[in-house]
Amino acid sequence: MRLTQNFYELMTKTSQLLLLAIMTTLMVACGGDDDSDGDDVVPSCDDFSASAVRTAANEIQLTITEGSAPYAYTVTYQGGATQDGETSQSPVTIALTETAEAQSITVTDETDCSATAELAACALTATAVASDGEITLTVAEGTTPYTYVITYAGGSTQEGQFTDESATITADQSEDATLVLTDADFCTTETTVSADDLTSLLDTRDGQRYQIVTIGTQTWLAENFNYDYTGSLCYDDDAANCEEYGKLYTWAMVIEDDFAPEGWRVCTKIDVETLETEIGANPGEKLNPGGTSGFNAVQGGAYYEELFLGKDTDAYHWTITEIDELEANYFNIQADNDVLFDRKLNKEAYMSTRLVKE
Repeated sequence: MRLTQNFYELMTKTSQLLLLAIMTTLMVACGGDDDSDGDDVVPSCDDFSASAVRTAANEIQLTITEGSAPYAYTVTYQGGATQDGETSQSPVTIALTETAEAQSITVTDETDCSATAELAACALTATAVASDGEITLTVAEGTTPYTYVITYAGGSTQEGQFTDESATITADQSEDATLVLTDADFCTTETTVSADDLTSLLDTRDGQRYQIVTIGTQTWLAENFNYDYTGSLCYDDDAANCEEYGKLYTWAMVIEDDFAPEGWRVCTKIDVETLETEIGANPGEKLNPGGTSGFNAVQGGAYYEELFLGKDTDAYHWTITEIDELEANYFNIQADNDVLFDRKLNKEAYMSTRLVKE
């Protein structure tokens, strides 16, 4: 009986050891407590990527590939400013919060995979030149078509579009203005023009700018013309006099097609008669410097028969109206407020001249 019991206990222990060995073998074969269990494998980031493109002047579209949502992102701007955010979508449109150009966006998914998308640098540049109520925009390195928004100092705006490398825009207001230009790649650039420039004439041939004035239906230069036309003179051959009084020209010069800038011409006798009618009584007081008309007739004198004469006393101005083979029409506004509207003199004389808008 005793032997049977001992044998039974031995077989029981042997079975338990055999069972434990079998279970250990199975655990090792199936992974058991080893760290290689499928739930603990760190995923690969090799296929994780991100791309971004501009879809508006203040927006970018982000596309994420092979990632696990949610995604954290950081937009980096030119100058170093950043913008953080989070999304679970792809693609997603991100509104930009900074005025500087966005340069890149870095994305991190929930498994800490990270990717950076570079944004193509904007090459758009433009210049704006204002003259005589118009703004000329000239574009460099942009992608057509172009849209613009002009914001005037008073708050009003003006919008438009063009496809060429430059455009001339008639301004809605004679105020300081800010222009924002956007190209087809949603790149933007900003420039400004002043009210003074909008209300003056720029001669693009030499860069000189002239004050202008509207009297009745006519628009005149409010100062004597000073273009360095071949053969023209300064009073007393002194360049400082040209700066103050403008240049002196013969009649043959002022009638040439290339004498005046585009859109302007030397006045005719009829133009002067129209001015005389509009001014009415006391014309000298109104036309001379400080007068209510704004014409500002500075007395620049003349050069005739080898003599300079009349500076500070007479404002001689050629018209393009011919009297005969030898003489042409001019008008004279004197410092003492006398005005001689209909005069004639030899075409070889050198005088000042005023332009009128065509």
